[in-house]
Amino acid sequence: MFQSYHNITYKSDIKDIKYNYCSFYACKFIGITISGSDFSHSKFINCVFVNCTIDKSNFRLINLINCEIKDCKITNTDFTGSILNKSKITSCNIHTCNFTNNHYTDAIVENIRKNKPADGLVQVLKITEKQFGKMEFIVGTKKSEILDTDERVVIR
Repeated sequence: MFQSYHNITYKSDIKDIKYNYCSFYACKFIGITISGSDFSHSKFINCVFVNCTIDKSNFRLINLINCEIKDCKITNTDFTGSILNKSKITSCNIHTCNFTNNHYTDAIVENIRKNKPADGLVQVLKITEKQFGKMEFIVGTKKSEILDTDERVVIR
């Protein structure tokens, strides 16, 4: 799309839309679902994501500059090669996402440390794809599906 978006508040869901190489300035994504969409190579500056669900979307090679991501659920989304610059990710549920850039995972863990609850149990497990592939099955058998795309497969 190669467009710039300024000071827009997104209130409707974003589904199966391509926003490749776009720039978002001071935009707000509030309480929406982003699914099946492609934001690869885009730039987000001073943007806010609050109470959003982000699922099965492509955020590869994006730049998040001075952004806030809060109270979001992020699943099955690819952030490969993305850069988090002076941005905050707080109170988010992040599950089965690809962060090949340690910059993201380290920033997420640091935000967890800074915003930890007074009591309770908070645990983080970071594993590489290679480590995941070496998982040993003690009971049960490995289940897999054959896909004819390069889409990521999570086997449980």
